[in-house]
Amino acid sequence: MRSVIRNEQALRLPKSHAIEGVLGPYMQSTCQTIHVRDGGITIACLSQKLALDLINTDDFPHCIMLEPSDLLSLKIVATAGACGAILGIEREYAGKPAGIRTHIFVCAGSALMMILGQEIVDQFQRNESRDLLQTDPIRVLQAIVVGISFLGAGTIVHEKHEGVEGLTTAATIYLTAGIGVATAVERVTLAIMVTLLAALVLVVIGFVENHMPTRK
Repeated sequence: MRSVIRNEQALRLPKSHAIEGVLGPYMQSTCQTIHVRDGGITIACLSQKLALDLINTDDFPHCIMLEPSDLLSLKIVATAGACGAILGIEREYAGKPAGIRTHIFVCAGSALMMILGQEIVDQFQRNESRDLLQTDPIRVLQAIVVGISFLGAGTIVHEKHEGVEGLTTAATIYLTAGIGVATAVERVTLAIMVTLLAALVLVVIGFVENHMPTRK
């Protein structure tokens, strides 16, 4: 965890004195790297608890407040979860194995993985040389697709006399992950429209299929 401690007076002192005044006894045992930049001291600590120990108790409430970027990420994840819930309601009503909670988690989880993947890249670029980093966002997307494919495969059941069941639910889970990714890359309108179209297909086409003559 990286904790930023603002101390303008300490920074006017020599670097060693400023760091010693902030870290105290923790300087040798709890911190791996120390950076002085942008009017503050950035400390790379070994654990969340040790990082919190470095922060004055009077400033602690300010440290746990959500930043604007966190609120935006929560909004994106919540939007993705809502889209997944719409498809999950239809699957739950149809009595399928993957219902509301599954679709919410798939959609919100896909959005969260995309957001965190980009956040990791941004943090690395801020603290290290850009020349040392080569990013490929497609790899995060590939990992999501592989994971969702295994999850969708678990909903497919082959019964001897009734054929294969669960293909539509597996495809819906796959599409739900795509909706979460679209939400994460700020294509919210696209995600909502795809959700509504998918729900329409599930309801209307499902109604038509249920009233079609059964093939022998």
